[in-house]
Amino acid sequence: MPTPRDVLREDVHHDIDMHVPWLQSVAKGNILEIGVRTGISTAAFLIGLETNGGHLYSVDIENECGKVVESPLDWTFIHANSHTDVDLIKSKIPPVLDILFVDGDHTYEGTRDDFTNY
Repeated sequence: MPTPRDVLREDVHHDIDMHVPWLQSVAKGNILEIGVRTGISTAAFLIGLETNGGHLYSVDIENECGKVVESPLDWTFIHANSHTDVDLIKSKIPPVLDILFVDGDHTYEGTRDDFTNY
């Protein structure tokens, strides 16, 4: 399984790529990431947490997303739907978050609901 640095070294280009340095720099405390997909934002947050400290909680509807990076101690993958499994997710995350990163359902309603719920 790839490390977070391996994920970022892959020669794959996504719209999130340009935000990787910023995500690394702000990563600290308790972070909830909604939407993992290929793990680029996940890897960026985890690398930042190595320096700044904290824990990343990632939610995705695809169970395979829990295998995009080697599971470090500062990462919890939650296989769930951020819209229908709100109580389950809230039971696994801290009551206060430092960062909420919403990159799951890209509709207005879906994004609004994720911000409202978490």
